[in-house]
Formats: sequence, C-alpha cells, structure tokens
Amino acid sequence: MLEAQGLVSPAGLGRSNGGRQPRLFTLVSDSRVALAIHLQFPGAKVATVGLNGKIIAMRHAPAHGREDPVVVLDRLGSAAESFLRRVPVGRLIGVGVALPGYADLTRGVSLRIGRAPAWRDVPVSDVLSRRLGLPTLLVHDTAAMALAESDAGDARGQQHFAFVLAEEGVSAGLFLGGTVYQGAFGNAGLIGHMTVRPNGRPCFCGSAGCAEAYASARALAERPTELAPEIVGHPVSYQDVIRQALEGREPFRTVLDEALELLGIAIANLAKILEVRTVFVGGYPARLPEAARAKIFGTAHAHLQPPLKVNFDIRYSRVLEAGLVGAAIPVIRRFFGVPTTTRWAS
Repeated sequence: MLEAQGLVSPAGLGRSNGGRQPRLFTLVSDSRVALAIHLQFPGAKVATVGLNGKIIAMRHAPAHGREDPVVVLDRLGSAAESFLRRVPVGRLIGVGVALPGYADLTRGVSLRIGRAPAWRDVPVSDVLSRRLGLPTLLVHDTAAMALAESDAGDARGQQHFAFVLAEEGVSAGLFLGGTVYQGAFGNAGLIGHMTVRPNGRPCFCGSAGCAEAYASARALAERPTELAPEIVGHPVSYQDVIRQALEGREPFRTVLDEALELLGIAIANLAKILEVRTVFVGGYPARLPEAARAKIFGTAHAHLQPPLKVNFDIRYSRVLEAGLVGAAIPVIRRFFGVPTTTRWAS
C-alpha cells in the first residue's frame, strides 16, 4: 500500500535469519511535502519540508512589526503560493506556522506579539487555510524549535529538556515526558517575562526587570546608550554591540556580560521549576565564542541547588532553521496518523 502511494521505494533485500530474505524499503521523503512558515520580525521565512523533516526549498518574506497583519499574511500567502505552483497536486499535506508572542492554539489565533502593536486576535490559521486551501495549524516558535531539536538535533532520544531562544525576544520551548508541553492555550515557556532584576529596566510588557529587557537582541542594542550616552551617542545594532564587547570595549562588554548573566539566572529558574537537566540555547548566544557564552552556564550552575547541578548541561543548538523544521513536524505527524494537540483550520 505504501509503495503504491509512492511513499516508499524498494531498497533491496535484508539479511536472512534462516527464512526468506526480507524486502527492504526506504522512505521517499519528497513524495509528500509540508509547507512551513516561521513568522518573525523583521523577516519571515517560508519553506517546503519533506517527510524526513529536511527543508527542500526556502524563501524569505519581508515582515515588519508595525505592518497591518492582513498585509503580512497576504505576503506570506503569496510566498506559500509560489511553492504550491511547483509541487504536484496531491503532494502537499498541510501548513505549519511557527510564531512568537501569545497565542490561543486551540483556536489558531495570534493574541499578541510583543512589539507588533497591530497583532491582536489575528485568526492566522483560518486566514492561511482559506488562502491556501490546506489544513493549517499554529505552534509557538520555541515549541517548534524544541520539536526540531528532538527530531533532528542533539536532543534526539531525550525525554526532558528545554529550548531557550534569545533573539528579538526571550522564550523557551518545553519538552517534557517525551512531548512538547505548550500549556492550556499554547503560551507555556515565556521566560522572557520572568523577573530577574526586581525594579529593574522597564519592559515593553508593562512590567520591569524582565529577562527580555536585558537579554534580548533588542535590549543589547538599546543598553549602551542608556549606560554611557556620552560615549554611545548614536543607535547601534546588537551585532555591533557583541563585536565591540568581544574586543573588550566599554560599555559594550558590561552590556553583554549583564545580558548573559541574567539569561543564566532565567535558565536556572526554569531548571529549578521543571527539573530539566539539559537546556538547549539558540539565537545570538549560540553564535558567540565558547569563552563568552561560558558566562551563561557559570551563572546558571551557581544558582542551582547541589542536587540539581548533577548532570546539568547547557548546549547550543546546531539545527538549521529550527523554527521551520519544527513547524512542519506536526503536519508530518498528522499525515502519519500521530495526533496533535492544537486546532487545525481546514
């Protein structure tokens, strides 16, 4: 049956244990294709992903936080349609969308995305499903990355771990008991709004002292001017802050050290609450030299109680485009009959 559907192809004969040699088959990974969308600002990505979880083709789609969501979704729909025209009818199996911020995955709705003021109660699943004519689901982007790490990364075979992303924001994907845990509506793991410095720097969320207010890429770009306006009298990028910090220049070194220290505290708090012994980190910390990112582990380890320090480890993700890969995984699992916990729009 699978061979007749083109899902597998013969791969010779296996070794006999005394009887007839078994026939071997291999998965035809591009026999069916999932569409994956990773919505992020200031840019989104759209890709086709094979049944083996590997990206076949990818393209970028501009997306800016201050744009009308209708405009952004229309642009994503157009990018996705460019793939629809290339894939034979019947081979596309669905659409997975990874997105940041707060969502109600039970309804397929994006409730709020931090610094994107227009993103309020946007029915992403329904809009894209109607546009593309394919079943569509949402997944939080760090949950998608945890899925990708479990299926295609160094977390393969692990039952309990967390994936922490520090980029435009700070968030965590939670993989507990052999599956992704997303909470009642899909918002578990938003550690960026965990208080790490009481009465500290204001956060866009309305609170103060949040991890994201110090450890996000945006915070890295903003902090030098706050700390030393007489030295840094013009806007800088977070990449420039990191470069100058690694060269030992102030106030950039202080800003980066502070960010990595407070990220380490947030990770320690996460490890204490969930008793995860392995935390994978993605985003800009994964691109730092080992000597610089050692600050994260050192801080986290110092804030753990002795029993929790045993086998505690921080690793840095090596999965390329984990958001896209993770967005496709629930689509592929659904095709093979594995149930998913989020609502599909069709």
